Amino acid sequence: MSRFKRFVLWLWSVPYVRHPLLALVGVFGLFAVVFLFLNVFTEHGAEYEIPDFRGVSVEKSVLLAKPLDLRLTISDSTYNPLLKPHAVLEQYPRAGSKVKHRRRVFLTINSVRPEVVAFPRGAWEPYRTAFAAVQESKLQVGSIRFVPATTGLRTYTEYGDSVESIEQDLDFVGHMEVQRWSFRGRELHPGDSLYAGSLVDVVLGLDPARENIAEVPNVKGMSLGAARALLCRTLLNVGRISYDAASVRTLGDSIGAVVVRQGYPESYDPVEGLKRSKVPYGTAVDLYLMAAQAEERQ
Repeated sequence: MSRFKRFVLWLWSVPYVRHPLLALVGVFGLFAVVFLFLNVFTEHGAEYEIPDFRGVSVEKSVLLAKPLDLRLTISDSTYNPLLKPHAVLEQYPRAGSKVKHRRRVFLTINSVRPEVVAFPRGAWEPYRTAFAAVQESKLQVGSIRFVPATTGLRTYTEYGDSVESIEQDLDFVGHMEVQRWSFRGRELHPGDSLYAGSLVDVVLGLDPARENIAEVPNVKGMSLGAARALLCRTLLNVGRISYDAASVRTLGDSIGAVVVRQGYPESYDPVEGLKRSKVPYGTAVDLYLMAAQAEERQ
């Protein structure tokens, strides 16, 4: 018998060495059993793909979520005239996301009737403040038109050796100021009742002596609502809206569609041979949208 083997046997025969070793083996064995139990009964590492609930009723969404043991929570409601009441408008996490067991999914559903909001008084402030007031009132800026800004006399007080009131001709005092708001041709006034989500049109004063051009923003990857909001803040209009026929087949697909291409008339300069990035205020930008999942696969 080798010396090493005799040493191991002697060491194992010593109680204060053997007992701690047995305890360590027992602890490691217990941990192994516990982790095995957790992996089997909690499906550790298992992920499920969230189905697309958009456009379907809450009742059907519950049936779709039950086999995956997903927990649905209604977090908000809004109104879309194209969908039935209680149909799902938005969801988070979005369809196709990989989630763990018993993940909570938040839904925005279609309300039974549209919410009525009052047109804000702040809509007659300078256009940036006015647009923000309109959007905070759950309305959307539709078309933007321009008219020559008004001229007039403004009275102010000049302080110097003497105090006097002076009338000075100020040209284009209405530049970039709101001239008029309207809804389907009807002029709007503060406090007028509208359905939330309505598109309201605006007329702004414009000084033709200024440059009056805008940098076209990149709205690719945005929803139609987000793209519209960004374009209007840049004083541009939404032109023709087109959907990809292969990926957008249902109302749910159209709600979740994102912009994959944008364009505008005369965007190509034949002299410079380049795409124009700056266009006059009010230019209509055409949008082409595709279902979000199809856009991610490209």
